[in-house]
Amino acid sequence: MFNINQDDLHPDNIMQAVTNFRSYTRGENYYYNDRVGPVYFYQNEKMTEATVHGTRSYKCQASFQRNGDLDRVSCTCPAFDSYTGICKHLVAFLLELDELMSTEEYEQKYSTQQGHQMIDAFKETFKPEQPAAVMEKETLQIYYELQLKSNPFSGLVDNISLSLRAGVQRPYVVKNINRFIEAVNTGSNHYFTKKFSYEPDKHVLSEEDWAVLQLLQKIIKSKDPGYPYSGLSRERQFDVPDFMVPELFELLEGKKVDITSRSGSESVAIDAFHPEARLEFLLQKNTENDAVELHLKGEDHLFFSLDHQLLRSGQTIYRLNQEQATILDKLVNTSETWGVLTTFSLADMESFCSYVLPKLKDIATVEMDENLTNVIRHHPLKAKMKIDYREDVLTTLVSFQYGDIEIDPYEERTEELEAILVRDVETEAMIISLLDRIPFSRADGKLILEDEEEMVAFLFEELPVLQEYLDIYTTSKVRQMIAPLDKQPSVSLAADEETNWLDVSFSLEGIPDEEVGHVLEALKQNQTYYRLPNGAFLHLQGEEFGNVKNAVDHFAPEKGKLQEDMKVPLYKALSLEDEKAQSFKLSSSLRQLMNDVQKPDFIEAEPPEAIDASLREYQLTGFRWLKTLSQFGLGGILADDMGLGKTLQTITYLQALADEKASMRAIIITPASLSYNWEKEFHRFAPDMAVTVIAGTKAERQKKLEQSSEAQVLITSYPLIQREADQYQSELFDVLILDEAQAIKNEASKTAQSVRSLQAASAFALTGTPIENRLEELYSIFNTLIPGILGSKKKFKALGNETIAQRVRPFILRRMKKDVLTELPEKDEQVQYTNLTDDQKKLYLAQVNRLAKDVDSAIEGDQFQEQRMQILAGLTKLRQICCHPQLVLPEETYKSGKFDRLLEYVDEGLASGRRMVIFSQFTSMLAMIRTAFDERGWLYHYLDGSTPTKDRLALTERFNEGEHSLFLVSMKAGGTGLNLTGGDTVILFDTWWNPAVEQQAADRVHRFGQENNVQVIKLITSGTIEEKMLEMQERKKALVEEVIQPGEQQLTSLQPEDVKELLTV
Repeated sequence: MFNINQDDLHPDNIMQAVTNFRSYTRGENYYYNDRVGPVYFYQNEKMTEATVHGTRSYKCQASFQRNGDLDRVSCTCPAFDSYTGICKHLVAFLLELDELMSTEEYEQKYSTQQGHQMIDAFKETFKPEQPAAVMEKETLQIYYELQLKSNPFSGLVDNISLSLRAGVQRPYVVKNINRFIEAVNTGSNHYFTKKFSYEPDKHVLSEEDWAVLQLLQKIIKSKDPGYPYSGLSRERQFDVPDFMVPELFELLEGKKVDITSRSGSESVAIDAFHPEARLEFLLQKNTENDAVELHLKGEDHLFFSLDHQLLRSGQTIYRLNQEQATILDKLVNTSETWGVLTTFSLADMESFCSYVLPKLKDIATVEMDENLTNVIRHHPLKAKMKIDYREDVLTTLVSFQYGDIEIDPYEERTEELEAILVRDVETEAMIISLLDRIPFSRADGKLILEDEEEMVAFLFEELPVLQEYLDIYTTSKVRQMIAPLDKQPSVSLAADEETNWLDVSFSLEGIPDEEVGHVLEALKQNQTYYRLPNGAFLHLQGEEFGNVKNAVDHFAPEKGKLQEDMKVPLYKALSLEDEKAQSFKLSSSLRQLMNDVQKPDFIEAEPPEAIDASLREYQLTGFRWLKTLSQFGLGGILADDMGLGKTLQTITYLQALADEKASMRAIIITPASLSYNWEKEFHRFAPDMAVTVIAGTKAERQKKLEQSSEAQVLITSYPLIQREADQYQSELFDVLILDEAQAIKNEASKTAQSVRSLQAASAFALTGTPIENRLEELYSIFNTLIPGILGSKKKFKALGNETIAQRVRPFILRRMKKDVLTELPEKDEQVQYTNLTDDQKKLYLAQVNRLAKDVDSAIEGDQFQEQRMQILAGLTKLRQICCHPQLVLPEETYKSGKFDRLLEYVDEGLASGRRMVIFSQFTSMLAMIRTAFDERGWLYHYLDGSTPTKDRLALTERFNEGEHSLFLVSMKAGGTGLNLTGGDTVILFDTWWNPAVEQQAADRVHRFGQENNVQVIKLITSGTIEEKMLEMQERKKALVEEVIQPGEQQLTSLQPEDVKELLTV
């Protein structure tokens, strides 16, 4: 049959149903010559019929399913039965049908006819309500007849077929089971004989019988994929699939059924197997040949195949569970005759009693004759293990004892015993499997361990498990290998309220004081054991060390040694999980502090008198926020917008700490270019504070550090801390300040690791961009400030953005300029598009084509990651061409549309009195701009990465005081830490991958202190990678905005599909 729907009847589809094209052309001729008679539609049966007149006349039929799918076709011609496809008469009939069904007349006629059919169907089922007495229904009794067919070789029943009878006064044969079930389900009448029909308004089925009928219909459908149109639906008897037999008999439980088997026909009950139904076996010794025979008592039994899970005993068929059926199957499948199930030698009697007899008790009672009963012995198993340690070798001797009989499990028994022993083979097997896991060698009947690690693993890990099954006996030398602990190890935590540090004390009684630190280090290294000087071993992974291990994991410093008593930042206690905190001994003050931190009162502190500045309201809030968190030993991120005075708020906070504690010691880590800027800001706002900048040559830095004992604030840089973190390990700082903290966004970097090794009571990060690309960057910063607040790295990655935002919200303070500096002049941002020159465009397209081939080749060869650097270099070359072709081909005289537009704009700006700051990331581009400015006599300042730090401050001051109207700045060198409020125009000559960097650059001019409106111009070359970069950045900001603020997509995180998009022209 071909698949087609009545809505898809079409000559092309009809043609696919013929196997001989000549049949289609002849049928098509019959159709065109009007050889198809009237077409009759029988809506009730969804069937159509017509007579096709050829040499002779033949009747054609087609029936459809309810969904319109063609179900079957037929023709009375002889060819129909011999063809695999349809005949020519059916071709003509279907073409005629296609024409009729597409007419409006057919649609109107038969759509309404279908409605009439629906109404008639409801009329047939409508019955007026009858008085209560009339509505009483008779129960239709269902009788089940099973035919059991046995395999002639095994004697097991391996086929069960079923038929039904039904009736009220007497049973009638159900001639078509499927139609009967359909009638029951649809509430239709079903004819049995002239004397009886099933009528749903008169008859009702019991719930049990209804459930059986539903299963039978399920069986019919499972056996016939073409249900309900095959001949199977007309059968009065069908085979029950083996896998459905257990379900059928579960529904038949409690009923009587008629069965026909090799012994004839009879009525039996269906029941679940129970102890009273157990079979009866007789185990006896044959005196003639000394063999042992197992007999089945009684003769009225019938065994079934394993899948059926049935047993016939007497006048009942019992349902078995899977285990019972398996035991019985193993028994009967090995039997030779029905009288004697099995025969074995007397020597196998012990194995039979140990392996078979315990299993048989679940399904049978076993009677033994006196010859066997007198020699069988039942004793409980007593397994023993004796352990000794001599000459660096651990030896064990294992034995199984039953009464006064002792058995070596690794040796075969050769002695003949007068008694037959019933052994506990399951427990013996369990013990042997446990012993097999241990790398023992065998010698002289003993199990031996010679490797020290294997011995310790056996004593601490395997022996506790074996103790559940064996009695363990150890010599004094073995007991000496296990170090006794006088008391459960414990951890005590107490808050030092004066210093905001946490005192951690480890109590390991029974371990020498000089060994405690080594034990703690072993726990830190996650070692399983530690050997004391006396040779005894400590099991460090045991439950008794669980709380100590938790403390070590949580409080151990990144660098430095663990000690019995030590100080750690207070926040480490506040970030403890409740479950871990409960395993430690907490001081009352610490417990109170941990409760208070859940709802901290905001400290209403006033700024110190020594601060030479008037703080705005939002800056005062920032100062109080810093002070409140530090009171609890916590830290956070001050993420204010550029130019809102993060430096001033921090200096105010440090001055307040110094007023409270003269010996206050803080360390500030900054980008190298900002170290002296911080010093200058301290002199400006807090001139009384002692500040030392650790910079200069190695010798100079060492000297400054040695002479800094009186300094309240040390200032150093990220590059220096990476190299010299060890010099700060012995100091406990009150505060750690991380300026431009995105420098530690990579958790695995040496810089981040070095910063984390510093010890401070509180730590704060200052950055306008806590996330520059991925959420993992935020994790890295917080793992330095408040380790543990975001859980492990694995748990953090599983958190949703909303959950992360909720956790970090109390520890991030973020204010935007537009919200707090309403008096700040406006910033007008605009994009100006320029075009490539003709030569520039040719060069650009050639590079695009070359790079596109390289990218395609890398992707196809699965080498994208390996060739990432080459691909990124190619993208950089495209960006350089957009700036100026001479950045790529310095010997050529190509022109640049963007460069020409810059010179025009600068000329116009100078004429209008604008003061312009021009940023580019390419110093070679800045060099070309300088040359052009020199040729035109335009005076300017210049700053890039090679400009000394002290000179940078002088340059910015001169520019802000009005010297020159132009300032050329390298994006990376001048994007942070500079104050260029003397300018009023920012020109971003080339696009940076990170829009936050561009924002920082613009905010060098648009910041507190600016009195003029600021114009920010971004020059973009149309139809190039620069335009694509803008689009990509906008699309990929959403993730960061959801947690903190708008972010950006870094060049290093580009995927193959991103690169492909960048290369589209």
